[in-house]
Amino acid sequence: MTGIFYNGEIHSRYNTPYVWHALKPLVLNKLEIVENYYKHVGKRVKNNNILVRIIKDMHTNADLDFFSYLSHIEMKKISAIRTHAITSLVSTGRTTTNFLEHTECLFRSRFKTDEDYTLYYASKEVTTRAIKVLTWNDADLSMMHPYDVYSENILVLEVDVIVLLLKYNAWRKERMLNDEDINPALFVYTIIMTEMIRDMFNHAILNRFFSLENSERVRQLEQRHPVSTNVLTSRIDVVLIDVLRLSRKIKTSATERIALLPVIGISPIELLQYKKETNYQSEWFNLIARMEYMYKLLRHQEERATRSDKQLLTGLRRYFIYIDKNHILTKANVSEFREDIEELMNKLKKIIKDRL
Repeated sequence: MTGIFYNGEIHSRYNTPYVWHALKPLVLNKLEIVENYYKHVGKRVKNNNILVRIIKDMHTNADLDFFSYLSHIEMKKISAIRTHAITSLVSTGRTTTNFLEHTECLFRSRFKTDEDYTLYYASKEVTTRAIKVLTWNDADLSMMHPYDVYSENILVLEVDVIVLLLKYNAWRKERMLNDEDINPALFVYTIIMTEMIRDMFNHAILNRFFSLENSERVRQLEQRHPVSTNVLTSRIDVVLIDVLRLSRKIKTSATERIALLPVIGISPIELLQYKKETNYQSEWFNLIARMEYMYKLLRHQEERATRSDKQLLTGLRRYFIYIDKNHILTKANVSEFREDIEELMNKLKKIIKDRL
């Protein structure tokens, strides 16, 4: 596993508490039940949803084979990204509330090379998820559908519009055979947003741990979930408290501490990883996606940094030099975030200064 702000391997000398190994199958089973429920519940997002509009802009009803359809949407991709202000190599991007009604969302486009689509060419099937959650500052573990969550936290996402369209086209053709509804608004709710539940669950684990570590009260969801998950929340808290006790007892590094967290399907470090952009206009995206997590990760770390922490702090210091030298914040159209980002950067710079 590569590092967060440095090129190196991250290993933990310790294992996630044993109780998690007994609990994990129950969590996975509950996730499958919840995902299956939402895939068949028949709900839709609104027609002005950003992903619905992207699908309508890029899709064609022409009877094309897989390869011709892929070529068609490839030609439409850049125009759609610009039109809908998605952060990318060709667009600075901006936040939108036309994805989740009560939450500001920020999208970055995930570009692939031709080689990345080899699997799709070979199999003519798309199993890759179209959306990846990069930041979700909520700590609720109820597995509620994203569209039904009421939160003031910003949601930062990475979207592959090609995968989105390939999945929609395959879903549409299958449903047409059975004379079923093919509305993109139904597809976005039941397929694309349902695929986000595991990501949001993992981020909630991370945020819940940070809250426990800082002795903060964890917000509980007031809505009633159609599939009850309350019993899992209390049992996962036991695991997180065990991780917290262990990390304090043996004085783990910041990254080792996170590596102990009980997440699903990924390494916990992936929740914090940073992907350097190749252009200035979209580098600010990383500041929004990662700075708050970085501060929460490092604020309670021991004053005497471990070797692993020093690598992370050194990488972070170099990153801030790059940001300041190239005036990333002043070049980007992020006035609504600049003050918060600068405050977090200043806090992190102080931590770096004190511990290096």
